[in-house]
Amino acid sequence: MSAPRATVRLQLHAGYTLDDARARVDYYADLGVSHLYLSPITRARAGSTHGYDVIDHATVNPELGGEPALRRLAQAARRRGLGLIADIVPNHMAADPANPWWRDVLARGEASAWSRHFDIDWQPPDPALRGKVLLPVLAEPYGDALANGSLRLLVDPASDQAELVTPGGRYPVASASLPRGVAAGDLAALHDPSTQTGCERLQALLERQHYRLAWWRTAPDQINWRRFFEISELVGVRVEDEGVFDAVHALALRLYAEGILDGLRIDHIDGLASPGAYLRRLDRRLAEAGAARPAACAQAQAYVVVEKILAPGEVPDPRWRMDGTTGYDFMDQVGALLHAPAAEAPLQAFWQDLSGDKRPARTQLVAARRRMLTRHFAAERLALVRSLERIARLDARSRDWSANAIDRVLSALLAAFPVYRSYAEDGGRGAADRRACRLARR
Repeated sequence: MSAPRATVRLQLHAGYTLDDARARVDYYADLGVSHLYLSPITRARAGSTHGYDVIDHATVNPELGGEPALRRLAQAARRRGLGLIADIVPNHMAADPANPWWRDVLARGEASAWSRHFDIDWQPPDPALRGKVLLPVLAEPYGDALANGSLRLLVDPASDQAELVTPGGRYPVASASLPRGVAAGDLAALHDPSTQTGCERLQALLERQHYRLAWWRTAPDQINWRRFFEISELVGVRVEDEGVFDAVHALALRLYAEGILDGLRIDHIDGLASPGAYLRRLDRRLAEAGAARPAACAQAQAYVVVEKILAPGEVPDPRWRMDGTTGYDFMDQVGALLHAPAAEAPLQAFWQDLSGDKRPARTQLVAARRRMLTRHFAAERLALVRSLERIARLDARSRDWSANAIDRVLSALLAAFPVYRSYAEDGGRGAADRRACRLARR
């Protein structure tokens, strides 16, 4: 296959499956499309309409028809000269008990074989969270949920496995936390929250878990694991670890080697610790997989694009091994053609009247950024402050910098930073990073 001439993005879900897409291959081919660009095909939470809440990177989502349906689509597309590009999600997974990796972490804590797969701070400043994962999943404060019986212990009669039932889902209970000598059938009654003693036992049991249930509003201040932006339903994956990379990409690399996929779209490249290193590793693995492709599907290299938010005047790092971005900047430029320059003044006046805020747009933007840092990303900001404080202690010239001083400077820098993020890898700051930092210091 050659590089794409024109792609069409297909949003797959239970109501529009891979077989539904196969039925329309002729239509897209007649339009002149060269590649079908598929939304994430890996197994996601039940009923997901977008596929980015992945629970199993190794399986094609059964709700989409599974791998057999993907192969049928690939065969139909190949007959019409079309290729397939799949969206993959290396940055995060669903923070859901249906995710086997996440469930095992909740059940076993840091001792879980998957605990290093997620970006979790197991030793945060809060003593109540040490060795635990914050689960901000409750619709009401924890004390209220406990008092009104929203939290219950349930034992599956078939497996004798205990689970904690909440209005939002079921969570595993560490086997070592259960009282010894009590029959499985008696556990639920022993921890019945409708009685005072039962409620006290349930509270004590909850304190022995590897997670701490909490009101959803606690997340901005207390979260101790990396989320996708401020979405607590998605947990960050440490794909910079080679073993984690292999587990996350095994399916995509196999499908590329077999000639089912011809390219990849990388979701949220900016969420990765080292995008450049990630793309180099991916490039090597794709080249290795490409050597095994069937002769009929031979191509010089895989087509790889990344989802990247580019500020005006910003370009992707030239060291990145990719074919380009998904084109948000282009769509922004096209959208700008629909706005008449003469409309700027009346629109600005309308906004000022509506909001009651007469400050210049730039001042409002900086204020909004500071609000996000203070209210929505407090835990993440303070985690970064603690890291910088530890670094400052290593040098006599910076050891006097206090956490409060670092926080003030960091917040000011982030509020003024002109691009989405910095890429100080591959030997330090590149030219683009140095320019962004100069602009932020003005």
